[in-house]
Amino acid sequence: RSETRPHTQKQRQQPSHLPLYVCQECGKGFPYAADVLKHQELKHALPKPHRCPACGQTFSLKSSLQLHKCNQDS
Repeated sequence: RSETRPHTQKQRQQPSHLPLYVCQECGKGFPYAADVLKHQELKHALPKPHRCPACGQTFSLKSSLQLHKCNQDS
């Protein structure tokens, strides 16, 4: 069977390695609209009250600061 279904052709034409949704503030790309919206909220909209005592970088989530500290310690 040499014919390809139309929906399969469309999927193959679109390169999967290219992000479809890009954050307008920092240029980071995401495959889904919901991902870029969540990123924009966490990285650009919410207050960042959690500050790393070592480097001063700030985070909106305490868990992000804790992960950052782990990266700094290693």
